[in-house]
Amino acid sequence: MTDKTKNIVEINKELKILREENAQLKLMLKEKLEVENQRKVTPEEAICVTQIRFIYETSQDRELTLEEVKKLDLFVKNLKMIRGEIIELPKKNKVDGLSSTKLIEIASIVNDESSK
Repeated sequence: MTDKTKNIVEINKELKILREENAQLKLMLKEKLEVENQRKVTPEEAICVTQIRFIYETSQDRELTLEEVKKLDLFVKNLKMIRGEIIELPKKNKVDGLSSTKLIEIASIVNDESSK
């Protein structure tokens, strides 16, 4: 084989590989577009996603402020509500509604039992 023939064969192989990759990428893009078309994104959802992404990028450079953390929490909760995901509320402690006197009484009972 001459050098030109070898060169043509190599170029044809590369062309075949590139065409296959192109076909795969087109298929992936088509599938992604179909999925996105099936589920329309509301403006509220887009705002939440954008703001969450912005706060995430900010967090890569520096520590977030308390206000930014509160905003992030709010955007995440809103996004979950928009998407219909279940939001787990924190469980209440059994001691939340007890008075200080009652808490001291419980602590002294526990202390007496542990010293036995």
